[in-house]
Amino acid sequence: MRGIEIKLDAYSLPLTRSWHSSKGSCRARSGWLVAATGGAGDKGFGDCCPMPDAGTETFVQAGDCLHRLAQKTADELYRELAVYQAGYPAACHGISTALLDMQARQRQMPLGQLLNKDASPKISLNAAAGALTQVNDTRLQSLEREGYKVIKLKVGIADPAAELSLLHNLSKRLKPSILLRLDANQAWDFQQAAYFIDAIQGMPVESLEEPLQAPTLAELEKLQNRSNMPLAVDESIAGMTPEVLLGSAAIHRLVLKPMVLGGLKPAMDIALKAHQSGMDCIVTSLLESAAGIWACSQLAAAIDPLFPGLAHGLATSQWLSRNTGAPPLVIEGKIDLSSTTGSGFQPYAQQSKV
Repeated sequence: MRGIEIKLDAYSLPLTRSWHSSKGSCRARSGWLVAATGGAGDKGFGDCCPMPDAGTETFVQAGDCLHRLAQKTADELYRELAVYQAGYPAACHGISTALLDMQARQRQMPLGQLLNKDASPKISLNAAAGALTQVNDTRLQSLEREGYKVIKLKVGIADPAAELSLLHNLSKRLKPSILLRLDANQAWDFQQAAYFIDAIQGMPVESLEEPLQAPTLAELEKLQNRSNMPLAVDESIAGMTPEVLLGSAAIHRLVLKPMVLGGLKPAMDIALKAHQSGMDCIVTSLLESAAGIWACSQLAAAIDPLFPGLAHGLATSQWLSRNTGAPPLVIEGKIDLSSTTGSGFQPYAQQSKV
């Protein structure tokens, strides 16, 4: 096998405003742009942008792993990615994506078609509006004009009763065609979650992600039985085996973050098994750089035929004040990937260093 050169460019990307969730706030995203170059000069790009609160390794751990893997021969690299995947998912995602991107560019095809030959040419997105406690009518009206049909809001930051009051008032001001996707980021105990779920019945809520602080399948099933809307697990996936998740009636939707799962292929494997089990899947970002958003968009295109009509959580690039390259263009709440080669990412000439 011809040699593969791995180059790592560290970056730190300030956010345009603080990103709030029940786990705290974030003011910048730091990681590495990974570039793989094959023996014939073909290039591919990946993103390693860890977030421990979401289930990845730490920034320091990711960097150590990246630099170890970057020294491997091509044969060693492909073999050892599988070894490192569980403990260093963000690092493995960055390097494995760069390798897949390189392969897709060599074949002059979209990366999504490497994962699924029937990948969709367009994907729908939800808008990432931030915390419910901070959203205002001006912001919501802007997102509606931009063509989004699903608006995602972070909840679990303030008292549940206060947030329910905000949601009730907000729901009355939304256009009838708009749905809300809520994410509690494991904010509540069972009683708080049950209270919140009971109270939002009848509101235009499309789904609720991660309601429980320490989720068990038994408690998730009890909560799911209280509502017709899907409950979704996101960061909890890292603590549960796929076999446990996919064999449970407690979970109706999986939120796939390739950065947490160790790569695009592991995420695709879970999506295929979820489809066979009757579950939904969506792809969301970790506020990663444009390289990561392009890769996640290709994964979303690959799973879209399995779960048609669902909006993916990838419209987050506007939260970054600068980037590693131009992110995918979002028009009317959709990304068109029909003319992409590889992931579609092209890096800016000069990267921001940590």
